[in-house]
Amino acid sequence: MCIRDRCTVAEQIEFQSTILSRFDCIFLVKDTRDEAADRKIAEHVMNLHIGNICTSETEDEIPLVVLKKYITYARARCFPRLTEAAGLLLENFYVNDRKETSGDNKKCNLFTNPLDGPAGRGIPITVRQLEAIIRLSESLAKMELSGTVNEEHVNEAHRIFHISTMYAATSGFTVNMQPPEELKEIILKIENALEARLSIGEKMQRTKLQEEMCSRFGNERAVSYVTAW
Repeated sequence: MCIRDRCTVAEQIEFQSTILSRFDCIFLVKDTRDEAADRKIAEHVMNLHIGNICTSETEDEIPLVVLKKYITYARARCFPRLTEAAGLLLENFYVNDRKETSGDNKKCNLFTNPLDGPAGRGIPITVRQLEAIIRLSESLAKMELSGTVNEEHVNEAHRIFHISTMYAATSGFTVNMQPPEELKEIILKIENALEARLSIGEKMQRTKLQEEMCSRFGNERAVSYVTAW
């Protein structure tokens, strides 16, 4: 996700916290302005569209054909399983991470749910994040064509999770759209009306739903807060 200088991270993210928690890794990429780098990127994109693709390879690069075969083989033949030691290490990571996010300790809470009120209770580490680290561990083992996931893979997966998702969370990656106090009552009414209006699994165009709620409650601002998600 690309972050601009003049806005906070929270101001640039329009995903609900429950959606954000589904990503295995979230990396913040700062959009820096550098004329030389911008020109180089633009030239590369233009060459791709023109057809002037550079195929030169340095000695350190893996030939593309070999890399494709390697990935295909790994996907088809390699299905690593957790070792007992790796499973125990994952268990300890999970327990310790949850301990860090429990109670009043919010330094590693993932994402603030705007409906949690002024206290801003973050979504803590759950089984979903544990499964993310497991998938990362298995991917690292698969890269080595290893049949087992060992402690080294788990440690690296946990490190990647911390420098990506956890770092993003502690960098202010929260969706803080707490509605004004004067709108809370009508917002609650609109939410209840939406629950009664739409059955589980039913789909409806957002614009049509917004028009219906505005016509019924006469408050476009409150409707926008509810339907923004």
